[in-house]
Amino acid sequence: MADLNNHASKSNPTFRNQTSTPEWLFQAFNSEYSFDLDAAATKESAKCSLYFTPETDGLAQDWVGATMNVDDATVWVNPPYSDIGPWMLKAQEEQAKGITTCLLVPHDNRAEWWPINIASEIRDIVGYYDDRVYLSGKQKGTAYKKWCSGGIRFVDASTGKEMPHELNKPICLVVFRPGHDGPCQQTFVSKRDLLDIGRAIVKTMGRTLCELEEHSTDFNEWIRACAAAVGLFGAKRHYPNAEGKMALMAAMGGQEFKDHTAGLSVKQKLDAETFCFAVSTYHVDELKHTLTLPQFVTVIQQLKTVNDNGEHNGSKIMTKRDLRKAFIDLLNQINQEETQEAA
Repeated sequence: MADLNNHASKSNPTFRNQTSTPEWLFQAFNSEYSFDLDAAATKESAKCSLYFTPETDGLAQDWVGATMNVDDATVWVNPPYSDIGPWMLKAQEEQAKGITTCLLVPHDNRAEWWPINIASEIRDIVGYYDDRVYLSGKQKGTAYKKWCSGGIRFVDASTGKEMPHELNKPICLVVFRPGHDGPCQQTFVSKRDLLDIGRAIVKTMGRTLCELEEHSTDFNEWIRACAAAVGLFGAKRHYPNAEGKMALMAAMGGQEFKDHTAGLSVKQKLDAETFCFAVSTYHVDELKHTLTLPQFVTVIQQLKTVNDNGEHNGSKIMTKRDLRKAFIDLLNQINQEETQEAA
């Protein structure tokens, strides 16, 4: 018989509806969807630079307008679990307007709100076997496999830290995609895969200014060049989500953008603050280790041409994901050229 404690919530009742997504889990999904808006956040827990709080009420807002009519906009929702139903209906409403929405919710197919008839995909986060080695005893040194739960420990709003206990229900990602036609797809993803992806990104974002300065004689010059290159984008540019802004802030040791954009035009400063979509999907310090200053500016100039012309290598640039692919392709071209020259 199951212990009743396994089914009772252990979170603080006062903050139960304000628990937030652990950063590694958000970043794992963000690497796939590149979110533009966090529709159910608090000021402290917001995962995107654009977000709605209980006071601004994401359910009452126009998500298309909030994301500045970005093509293929994506929205992240970790709703209050005491009232999930309205968020499913809102996601369906915004889906008809072209918005992709991902909701992180308990897998509770007994609930009235369960979206099997309206969602595009329900992706369960499942457990995994972890390879381990006995460290003591008769079997010391012997490899074995240990089953690890797919459960999620959310962030306690009262402490800002992950709670010691996993949520008492399995978790899934519910996806609403524009233009979806047909039955809801039921898929799964291993928590191990999400951990590997998310923690790698968080580790990258968490590098300090001092660590980066070891690889640059003039870090401020590099940041300024980034901002100036971003300023090359015109009205057609694809707006980024919060990831690039967070990565740049982490790289600058938490300093404000304005401290590194003196001398730029008003437009360039605005572009630097929103940052460039390409950089938001390819972390600042990775760029710094990959490219020299002139190479970076060259790639951004090439990307501007791609964006303005609406195509790259014969393929149409229709969405921000297409632009990301073009950006990575341009990076690879420069790296290949550099490798060939070295050989």
